[in-house]
Amino acid sequence: SSDKRLSRMLLLMSVAIVLSSIPYCIEHIYYIIIPNARSNQTSFTYLYHVITSILFYVNPVTSFYIFFISTPNFRRQVRKLMFWKRPIYHYDHETFTMITVT
Repeated sequence: SSDKRLSRMLLLMSVAIVLSSIPYCIEHIYYIIIPNARSNQTSFTYLYHVITSILFYVNPVTSFYIFFISTPNFRRQVRKLMFWKRPIYHYDHETFTMITVT
């Protein structure tokens, strides 16, 4: 079961890396093959450049979401961190009192 989850997570991470890297690589190969393409850039090619750059540079962040989606234990730990209940201190003139939140 844990091997299956690990395999699924690794597969998802590999697919995310490939899908976010291929368009960026295609763009750069295109600019190498056609050197004057940057000077004749249209709005479509600029939009393609922006989208591929965003996909490529957001790729490292996707591992967090893949862990979050595929691993229940990781989700549980993130929820604990996000909704951690700290003690609240109340200052009443000269004394501090700790109020516990339940």
